[in-house]
Amino acid sequence: MTLRNLSVLVVVMLALGLSGALTARAQAAEAGGAAPGGTATGGGKVVFADHFQNGRPTDSDSTPGFWHIAPPAAAHIREADGRLTITADGPAKIVSVGMRSQVSPDFNFFKHRLTFHVAVQMTGTAPPQSQSLRFALTSQPGAMNFVSPDAVAVRYDGLRNVYLYWKENAPNKTPEDPVVGHRLVVVKLAQPLTGFDLTLGPTDYKLVVHDGGQSQTFSGAHGIDPAQWGADSKGITTPTHNSAIDLETLRINAPDPSTRTESIWKSIVVTEGK
Repeated sequence: MTLRNLSVLVVVMLALGLSGALTARAQAAEAGGAAPGGTATGGGKVVFADHFQNGRPTDSDSTPGFWHIAPPAAAHIREADGRLTITADGPAKIVSVGMRSQVSPDFNFFKHRLTFHVAVQMTGTAPPQSQSLRFALTSQPGAMNFVSPDAVAVRYDGLRNVYLYWKENAPNKTPEDPVVGHRLVVVKLAQPLTGFDLTLGPTDYKLVVHDGGQSQTFSGAHGIDPAQWGADSKGITTPTHNSAIDLETLRINAPDPSTRTESIWKSIVVTEGK
């Protein structure tokens, strides 16, 4: 399975050209190993990975230009020491900084049961209620989760709440919008988030949340309509069912504009089959 013309947001791996440590990581993942941060890869076929070790935020482990970063965001995103750090700061009342991939059939969870293994943490100087991050799958090319009509997103905030929401045919709305958003999971963690495993199939989901060596599992039917995912907001076009990945850091309504939120992404691995 290959990623075609991706230029955007989060994780791809297992191209034959990988060598050395990256190849070892891919083999370990296929054998059921664990991703950094305690996120198990579970033994499925690896279709994408990014361990953020090459020092180039736009490149995944195997695909140059996988991630798209808009020029204003570039100064707020850095990759070093096996970590991708996305910082939201500045004078605006609401600051959102992110990066995204292109829409790809590799992320079509209606066709293949996919698990997104994400090792991530959050820190910052903004008040906890002002800090949050999102990991999202979106349907519209070139759009982050707010603009895209369709999105499914894991959100984590500084109060240690984890949310799983989705929306369809709702452009320019957050996935957690109280009118258009569909809530699947809300849980408050005892300790800070260290990662999660999100599995999506044609009709169901499973979310395993990790915090400080503990894990909690949530599952059920997701209710996402395949006839609408990838169609436009009026349902005119034929839905593609394909998705992109986006990563986002937010600082919301912080009283002090000199404060910041930082999301620290250690790895993203996507597996198929479990």
